[in-house]
Amino acid sequence: MKKFLICASVILLLISTAGCGKNTQKTENIYSAIHSVYYDIGSYNALCSVTAYTQGGQNTYKCNVSYQKDKGMFTVESDDMKISIDKNKTLISKGENMLETPPGENDMYMFVNTFFKSYYESESTSMISAASKKNDTTLLECDVINPTNAAAHMKLWINSKTVLPQKMQVYDKNDFMNTEIVFEKFEFAKEL
Repeated sequence: MKKFLICASVILLLISTAGCGKNTQKTENIYSAIHSVYYDIGSYNALCSVTAYTQGGQNTYKCNVSYQKDKGMFTVESDDMKISIDKNKTLISKGENMLETPPGENDMYMFVNTFFKSYYESESTSMISAASKKNDTTLLECDVINPTNAAAHMKLWINSKTVLPQKMQVYDKNDFMNTEIVFEKFEFAKEL
């Protein structure tokens, strides 16, 4: 009987260790895949639903978001409004009206690039993988490296199979979620 209990314990230990190894390996594979795609992110285009939350309510906008790596240009287009951001200026055009301002930190929080810049430079990050019948996602979190009143913490959900972003949330200094971006379509552009 004693031999049976020892054998059963060893078998249970081996089974539990083998299961943990698979989860660790899966997490390392997801991290490697995310790192290979986003560490030096290429140009992309995305169709998004952006919801801005305030204490008084919320507004949701459909927009196209893009990044052109070769020009260092970020663009947001919604209805008849277009915002173009580069390192020198933010250009907002609506119809025939145009406004040019210096780029601001809060202009950049709807871009995946901003999340990964903070993720790779922040001292406070985390990664959680979760799989279910409906979903297989990896949640990445980080503190913003140059926090503002509007942006101090960010979360990004990545599809673990396609390694494409699904949703991103931005939290202010009081841990209030003020922006949520749902990526309805996301595709990397072919570099010329």
